Amino acid sequence: MKLMNFRSFDEEYPGEGLSAAGHTDRVVWDDFSDDRERLVATAQGIRLAQEAPASEEAAHLLDDIEEAVEGATLTRLHRAKERSPKLVQAKKKDVLRRVGKLECEICGFDFFRTYGERGRGYIECHHVQPLASLRPGTKTRLVDLALVCANCHRMLHGSRPWPTIEQLRTDLAISRTGGRGDARHG
Repeated sequence: MKLMNFRSFDEEYPGEGLSAAGHTDRVVWDDFSDDRERLVATAQGIRLAQEAPASEEAAHLLDDIEEAVEGATLTRLHRAKERSPKLVQAKKKDVLRRVGKLECEICGFDFFRTYGERGRGYIECHHVQPLASLRPGTKTRLVDLALVCANCHRMLHGSRPWPTIEQLRTDLAISRTGGRGDARHG
């Protein structure tokens, strides 16, 4: 039945598929429909994870939990897209040269201004075009990167559909001002 849900998104399928497909089905379809190799590798990873013994602690979680055993070493299998640390450093260097400081492009947070030396040079780098959507060999340019604080970066990747930098900046301005304009630095 799940496969027939996916058929409802397949433009090449001559039938209609099932109408019970939801938002998550669409996300999965969009992520995997044109990349069979990635689909097979992900499915194999899921199967391996399912075969691994479950933690006894995980089976007894309660909604009103107040303590838990932590610190065990876990082994996880997941795929990651390659990133270029040199490109991130080049982006930071470029912004420092042009602007004179590293601040979040969304909220204006400056780690150095807040934390002093501990925060010098620190800021996260966000790929404007999601790495998951890039094909091997795609070139990323400095303009394809945005410098953001950890909180804003988390909001950019918090839920799908992922907002753009401008959308999150607008959400923040509305939140800060109750809809009375841009509050990026105030």
